[in-house]
Amino acid sequence: MATYKWNKGVSGNWNDASNWLNSAIPNGPAADVVIDAPPVGSPGFYNVVIAAGANEVVNSLDLLNSNIGLEVDGTLTFAPGSAGALGREFQSSALAINNGTIVNAGLMFTFIQTHGNVLFTGSNPIYIAWELQVVEGTATVDTASIGQYNATQHVLFDGAFDALGTGRVINMGGKGGGLTVDIETMIGPKPTPTRSYWTQLVYDDPGSQINEWNGTGYVPVESTLKVIANAAYVTVTNGRGYTTTNTFTIGKDGVFEEAGGTLSTGGLTLLAGGLLVSSVSTTGSIPTTGRMTVQGTVTNNGQIVAEGPGILFRDAVSGTGEITFNRTAALPGFEVPVPSAVAGTVEVGAVGAGQTVRMIGNDTLILDAPAAFAGTIAGFAATDKIVIDSATAVTSATYAAGSNGVGILTLSNGTTTLGTLALAGNFAGQAFKVTPGTAANSYNLTVGAAQPPPPPPPSVGKFLLADMTTGATSSAAGEPYTGPVAGLQNQYIYLGTHNLNITAVVPNSFIHSGSGTDAIDVSKAGGNNVLDGSTGSNFLVGGAGNDTFFVDDRAAAADIWSTVVNFHSGDAVTIFGVTASGFTFDYEDNQGAVGSTGLTLHATAPGKPIASMTLAGYTKADLSNGRLGISFGTEPTNGDSYMYIHGT
Repeated sequence: MATYKWNKGVSGNWNDASNWLNSAIPNGPAADVVIDAPPVGSPGFYNVVIAAGANEVVNSLDLLNSNIGLEVDGTLTFAPGSAGALGREFQSSALAINNGTIVNAGLMFTFIQTHGNVLFTGSNPIYIAWELQVVEGTATVDTASIGQYNATQHVLFDGAFDALGTGRVINMGGKGGGLTVDIETMIGPKPTPTRSYWTQLVYDDPGSQINEWNGTGYVPVESTLKVIANAAYVTVTNGRGYTTTNTFTIGKDGVFEEAGGTLSTGGLTLLAGGLLVSSVSTTGSIPTTGRMTVQGTVTNNGQIVAEGPGILFRDAVSGTGEITFNRTAALPGFEVPVPSAVAGTVEVGAVGAGQTVRMIGNDTLILDAPAAFAGTIAGFAATDKIVIDSATAVTSATYAAGSNGVGILTLSNGTTTLGTLALAGNFAGQAFKVTPGTAANSYNLTVGAAQPPPPPPPSVGKFLLADMTTGATSSAAGEPYTGPVAGLQNQYIYLGTHNLNITAVVPNSFIHSGSGTDAIDVSKAGGNNVLDGSTGSNFLVGGAGNDTFFVDDRAAAADIWSTVVNFHSGDAVTIFGVTASGFTFDYEDNQGAVGSTGLTLHATAPGKPIASMTLAGYTKADLSNGRLGISFGTEPTNGDSYMYIHGT
């Protein structure tokens, strides 16, 4: 074998000898090609181009830099008997194919985008470990086998396949390679789901297709797929429907997300841990294009989330799961709940007794058949609305407390009872109001707000408090500091769950907030301070002195992201729960909240939430120019690990 290396960090033609070390163009079965020259100048990225009409042969090909791309406009052939590997694991290179062909590809650790009519063919088992995006035209994977498809068990267990737009098509299998594809199950490649490993089909337009060869022609994957689970996603956007006559199961850690179209099945089942989402994707990338419609009976033992415009259920819903207007649970170590800025709507008919519908504020629940609604409504509050469709006028609603925190709301026409609803929560002292709805034979049910607690007595405190959960403002005197840090004089400690803004007006303070999304500001206090945001995502603003900031990832239930403002020489950040060997560290510039962007650290570890922290005003250059120092250590008192960042 002979190794050939690209000799310059700029774009160029494969067949130009001046682009290769020793001016030797690789083109033969013994050629091991390495493209790793660092990019030179702007834009910091370059492409190596196999031109249209060219046919290049290699034994192997490595792209060893995330800022390197390979563009195949002609044909790239991996020699018979070679592994056909392109790229290496954890290296995010890019492969663009424009009406090109790749022959005998094997394991492909690269991001692939295709334009025009693209063909993968040959005898090797192609394995698309990252993502195949069809941006234009059709990509056909007509190889003898597909490495991530188990033909015996009919399982697709890795890779993302994206048909992005009208007329975009992905074909799996084909007559040339003789591979028949019959995908019945999708699962992720790892036993425990993580953000780095998943399996996904993306339909980005009503005219997009992902097909499989059945021995005589291409048919939609929808015609055979029956189960998604364990970090497998089906993502359908822009009003495209998904139709199958099969019974369809979303298993544990499986996700089906739909934006604006109809999911029609021969019967949908969500197992515990399964997730069905409307309108807004788990990655936040799906546009809100109208509410989702679910056609066919649903057995929900997992979670159904009505984000954005919401969901209409055409048929009965049963099971012991939850329908909610935003996610209250996430795939462990995999995805984070993404809140929707749009008030949600859920419309249901018959609902079984084991089902819970959870409202979170500004939501609308439409009951098409209130007499057939046997579920429990949780979270109903003053900003929510229940719309009751009834041929007989609903004139009143009367609440009676029940057992286990669930009361009964009786709907009446005068003295005649029309039906009852089960409401979770305490509604003592609250009034229910019924008014005519906007549609014929519909009635709006609302509840008056509970009486707020009396305001706290006026006081002049050392700490100003704004409770963003309740809207209340106050001040607190705090107490004298009793901890081990020399020089501190005052302290304020909050251990609750409310989202709290805390502003110190005295110097040399220790401030500890709770598990909410908090802000701590010592910029007007002076002195040297300790800002401990505890768990959760927090906004920490330092002052002119030498301040210390704490970020806690030890018991985080979800990803956290804290921002540190006014960080300077003499300051320090301690991130608890992070180790040098157990985490992967990614640094990015210009991320964070608008007006406070800067150097952002993303610390990731398998099965753990991501810990992110932004140093406003800093850049990656400060990691090497002496402005920042980083070290790791262990607390001597409890053995907890930490990462220490200090301004030098």
